[in-house]
Amino acid sequence: MRRAISCWALVIAALCAASCGGDEARGPTEPPGLLVVARAPDLARLLDLLASLEGTPLAREARDLAEALPACGLLEARSNDASLAGLERSLTCAPARSELSALHRQLGSAALAFVLPERDGARVRGRVRFDTLDHAEIELDIPNDLARGAAGLLLPGESVPGPSVLSGADTLLHARVRPVAGLDLASFVPEGSQGDQMFRLKSRLFAGAVLDGTWEAAIYLPDEDATMPHAAIALGVRAQSAASAAADEFLSQIEETWSIQRVPYQAAGASGACLPELRILPEFAPCYVTTGEALVVGWNPASVSKALDGRVGKLGSAGGLVVELSRFPEADLRMANGAGIPPEALAPGPWGRLRAFGRAGKEGIRLRLHLEAGDGA
Repeated sequence: MRRAISCWALVIAALCAASCGGDEARGPTEPPGLLVVARAPDLARLLDLLASLEGTPLAREARDLAEALPACGLLEARSNDASLAGLERSLTCAPARSELSALHRQLGSAALAFVLPERDGARVRGRVRFDTLDHAEIELDIPNDLARGAAGLLLPGESVPGPSVLSGADTLLHARVRPVAGLDLASFVPEGSQGDQMFRLKSRLFAGAVLDGTWEAAIYLPDEDATMPHAAIALGVRAQSAASAAADEFLSQIEETWSIQRVPYQAAGASGACLPELRILPEFAPCYVTTGEALVVGWNPASVSKALDGRVGKLGSAGGLVVELSRFPEADLRMANGAGIPPEALAPGPWGRLRAFGRAGKEGIRLRLHLEAGDGA
């Protein structure tokens, strides 16, 4: 369970924050694959932190790589398969004349610099910095060519999304974005596809004419002995009346496709409906309400109520992402108890909170992720 939530959080964390960037010097003959240059003492500290994630493959690979560190101050490595094992095999002291000269210039005062393998003719470049052992920053420069298509829905544009709609209390993950690609969700669903036929994702509810271009998502601590956490999304709307009409039309199509019936629902003074018979996943009984700001959809009625309790969290009006890593062991324990299975022994990780933010610029997108000690409060 922990791995499922963690993967979800880290995928969204790697895509949800940006600024301008991507103007570092690039060598004309830079090799392919995953490229890394690092200061040996800083890399050793990073690997020591990763090794503290007991019981994970990452911890074992980090220990193996730490044991292979050459005795020199500046290191470089290249892995064609983008794995830690591949880096371990190629790790060496940086020569005076290196194929990775552009990456060495990018390193600057950082602890580590890297270039990811090419994708669609472009490459993501990044740096890692440490203030202290429990505070780290990861900075990614994402070229504009990689912000197209569906990925652009997850990458922030130049305009801030404004204050949160969803509650920020007791969150595992909270993200709010005004995407660089806008929010015409229907345009990404092929006509006649399974998503269109089964879930009516070509509905005008998901078209740009109804939505204002912002989205927000939150995953909350589960209740005691629950098998799933509470979860909700909020899609910003241009007008509540238009959103309500589109949602009504959408539900009519779903009722016809699935032979189910909606029931009226209200939360926090807003009206909508639930589909209690659509039980295709654990505790799944989706509900929605429309407010003057957004269409709010929850995993079940309790999720919508939780999402609209009005409590403020740590996500500001500039948007971005906050992941409360220190709450994951408690979430796992509650869900394990709810499922009637022995809980895993979860050691706390080196960081308690992940923050991600930034903005799109002319050259591309700069994504900053801050890992910090935190108690999740």
